[in-house]
Amino acid sequence: MKINEKELKLSLTRKQFLMILNEYPELDYKIQTNYYYDTKSLWLFKNGYTVRIRVGKDGLGKLQIKTKRSSNTRYFDRDEYELLEKQDSIPLSIRVDDPKYKFPNLEIFSKNLKNQLLLLKGNMTTIRHKIQILQVECDLDESFFIGKRDFELEVEGSPNEIERVGLELEKRGLSKKSKEGKFSRMINASKQEKII
Repeated sequence: MKINEKELKLSLTRKQFLMILNEYPELDYKIQTNYYYDTKSLWLFKNGYTVRIRVGKDGLGKLQIKTKRSSNTRYFDRDEYELLEKQDSIPLSIRVDDPKYKFPNLEIFSKNLKNQLLLLKGNMTTIRHKIQILQVECDLDESFFIGKRDFELEVEGSPNEIERVGLELEKRGLSKKSKEGKFSRMINASKQEKII
């Protein structure tokens, strides 16, 4: 399954995260863990792609691919593929040409990653709160990885919805657009800690 994802991502301080969280006292949350894969040379990271298995509360994972981002001034635009439902274990490696994983027939995979082995590079656990801002569903995230903790607000929707919410957030002093996605933050932290 392929979806086109348009999202605004804002980096938050702990104080900003708690300020937003306190606006929604009866808020529900879910916990998810992303397991990230890349080649030994970090080809996906260097070229703006993400391959992950996302495990939710049911304990079963979904293999997902995010394509390279295109960016305008307000939001990121990329395609996301969900390839494999109900992965019951986390493999240490994934072979791109293994028919079990059903990688999309994209030139990137046939040209650059043919016969490549993607290795498990790390994971990130996120506590995700669903909130509404101007009737647009947003994700308020607190993430943990490699001894680090960070906070982010993600707004997904149409360009008009993202624009409206983005302007509202700017009025609240929240405008620090995330330069990196979760995968990039995890890889960069791993490099700093000399894990990879």
